[in-house]
Amino acid sequence: MPVNRDSMVEVANDLRAKYWPSYIVEELYKEAKETGKNCIIESIRAEWEALALKWKDKFYLFSIDADPKIRYERVVLRWSETDKISFEEFIANEKREMENTDPTKQNLSKCMALSDHIFTNNWTFEELNEQISKVVEEFWI
Repeated sequence: MPVNRDSMVEVANDLRAKYWPSYIVEELYKEAKETGKNCIIESIRAEWEALALKWKDKFYLFSIDADPKIRYERVVLRWSETDKISFEEFIANEKREMENTDPTKQNLSKCMALSDHIFTNNWTFEELNEQISKVVEEFWI
């Protein structure tokens, strides 16, 4: 398969369909637990992934969002194999992944709705980091 976003989405969707909707994050959670340390599991994109993790002890779900134009500018700057798409393709991918009723597919809007906190990342990395530090401190106090 070519190394691109569509291939990654297809593999993830196939794994969820073959096993169960939260399979990928359940496996990642097992690995994280085995470390005995605090861990971050990123790119939660399906509703049942978010729900499965939220039912775990000591788990917090955070979402980060930004204006689509800003996100696309960042994609262009990063320009990895999975990012070589036009703005129109970027928006079409986002629309497809935002609200899907199939539990084995991405539904970013549901994940965000389940979040303990949503960060806005329209500015610099330093400003995002400052927002995250304040919120994380609140959760651990």
